[in-house]
Amino acid sequence: FFSTTMATATPTTPTTTSSTTTTTTSTTTTTNTSTICQPGSPLYSLCERQAVDGAVTLTFCNHGFCDMLLNWLHYIKESSITNYVIVALDQSTFDFLLSRGVESYLHDRPHKSYGDESANFGSIEFIAICNEKPWLINEVLKGGFDCLWADSDIVFFENPFPLFYQHPSLDLQLQSDDDDICAGFFFARSNDRVVSFLDTVVAYLNPAVDDQVGLRRHLAREDLATLLRFRKKGDDGEVSAINDFELTMDKYHNYSNLESTLPESEREGRILYLVLDRVRFPNGTAFYNAKLPQRVGITPYIVHNNCIIGHGSKRDRFALYDQWAIALEDEVDNPDSASTTLSATTASPLATSLQHLPTFPSPVTTLRGHVEVVTTLLFRGNVLLSGSHDKTLREWEIGEDNKAAPLSTRYLNRKGGIWKMQFLPLPYEDETLASLRDVLKAQGVGQAVPLDFLSGLSNTESSTLYTCGHDKKLFSWDMKKWEKLSEFKGHVGVVNSIFLHPRPDGIVLFSASDDGDIFSWDIETSSRLKIYRSHTSWVSDVAALGPIMYSASHDGTARAWEIKTGRVFQIYSGHKGWVRCLCVTKLKKTGETLLFTGGSDGKVKVWEVKTGICLRTLSAHSGGINQLLFDDESELIYSCSDDLTVQAYSLDGTCYASYKGGHRGPISSIALGGDSLFSGSFDRTIVQ
Repeated sequence: FFSTTMATATPTTPTTTSSTTTTTTSTTTTTNTSTICQPGSPLYSLCERQAVDGAVTLTFCNHGFCDMLLNWLHYIKESSITNYVIVALDQSTFDFLLSRGVESYLHDRPHKSYGDESANFGSIEFIAICNEKPWLINEVLKGGFDCLWADSDIVFFENPFPLFYQHPSLDLQLQSDDDDICAGFFFARSNDRVVSFLDTVVAYLNPAVDDQVGLRRHLAREDLATLLRFRKKGDDGEVSAINDFELTMDKYHNYSNLESTLPESEREGRILYLVLDRVRFPNGTAFYNAKLPQRVGITPYIVHNNCIIGHGSKRDRFALYDQWAIALEDEVDNPDSASTTLSATTASPLATSLQHLPTFPSPVTTLRGHVEVVTTLLFRGNVLLSGSHDKTLREWEIGEDNKAAPLSTRYLNRKGGIWKMQFLPLPYEDETLASLRDVLKAQGVGQAVPLDFLSGLSNTESSTLYTCGHDKKLFSWDMKKWEKLSEFKGHVGVVNSIFLHPRPDGIVLFSASDDGDIFSWDIETSSRLKIYRSHTSWVSDVAALGPIMYSASHDGTARAWEIKTGRVFQIYSGHKGWVRCLCVTKLKKTGETLLFTGGSDGKVKVWEVKTGICLRTLSAHSGGINQLLFDDESELIYSCSDDLTVQAYSLDGTCYASYKGGHRGPISSIALGGDSLFSGSFDRTIVQ
């Protein structure tokens, strides 16, 4: 059925410990029924030469992904992983690798429904390529080798095999995707249970059903598979699941907390599997968008550049985060322009308690509905809006009893989750805007918008919502009709934050991105007005007041910019690491303008805008800070953090309140509405 040949060249790394048909690390021996991995066959011989302790790291690609494969190889070697086995899906890939001294196995069967070029997610060619995967893996397992499958759009930073072998009873350990398991990275034991399971999966696949769908459906069958979870026992004796962030802590950083396994006598042929956490084994959303490993200051074992479509998009994203190690001449279909490279490095350690701070409010209500991280919260009248990585916008109505209830769920943009959102400060389409312009002109160019004027405008009357997200775009939406009004394109990285700012000549939209740039936009024409470029890493937040725009960045600084000229007139340095968020306000009582910044060091800093002097440092949190919110009426600064708390401080540095106990994951966003504080979290809930 398969036509396979093989040739070899001198390997670029020394050969390693050989394996035998029965491996010492598997819990069950495997009868070799392989079609192409029998002793003496080319594939078996290659696996035998490369295997370490009876295990291999397997991948494949066609010619359209050869540069991606070279990048994969670079990081494999950097991580001192030598047991890799590469399958070339066409002759041109095999020849390409041979010319570079890389040994591979040629699997080029006739009448295949894919070619040499790269194939995009969801296409017939893509499914056909993917469906070769479980069959090839199973052939290697039948040959007696444990197998780590790693797609070619993965980069390694540490050898994961020592971790995988901590629990010998596990048959499969799979990466987590946004909604279920990911078939692009998993470790499989060579035993008859796994072989039988994959035989069933392979038999299920067809040109319309890919390997990932097949794996998910069969893992969900109780007669075939049992999922093991990490558990912990609390001080009260209650047993609960350990979340992704807790798994990165020292006391959970192994498999000792895995729940009891099934005895062999009770398995009845079922496989035991584990879903890997998204901090140490992040997919594209977890690393590039949510930045989960960066938030807790760890280097993950791998990063999977998925959840983005197209070879060029993957290459550009690797380059943007300084993970592309391939020379220009080796790139496939290389564009004329090169991407800016940025570095994703450290964040603050995660902690789970703040015993030294007082605790006042208790959670009133927990709102559930989102199936991914809650990224942003916003009030419109008595309605709370929540955005999420799950690409939905949910509305929650706050009743007369001050209790929140679900109102509606919308998919605004199915190509990207919502990172930030903001309503137009006033109905832009009516004559109120002219009134605003008159007031601004009367104040003179460069003067701040009068606070009493803006406070008289209610966003409850505005029906235009602006959003940004991981698809690198900004949008405006008519919330009355739930229709898209305009689209803003130009960033080459995730857009982390937006800010609508009234100016004498109209309202300006600012956007901050992982590409290191801040753009200003004309909201009437969707055209870019200016690029603000000075930061040396991604820009995580942006705000503006009067003639000045402010930005926070992973480069460890916040900056103040003259909006008109684009000149940086002040740099605020003092945080240790990533400056994640900021807010700026003009105090009602004194007229003083203050800038607040929150960092991965858990500190809130208060700055004098003009001089750049830090007036006060609040050691508010033991984890990184994700959002700051200043309440003009109470003059309290609210901060939410990875340490699972929200803190409220007065301007004199006194902790007014500490909100904790409502979330099991880092708190990503906060909003004030009515008489309540609302917080959104990585645990996918909203707490009132």
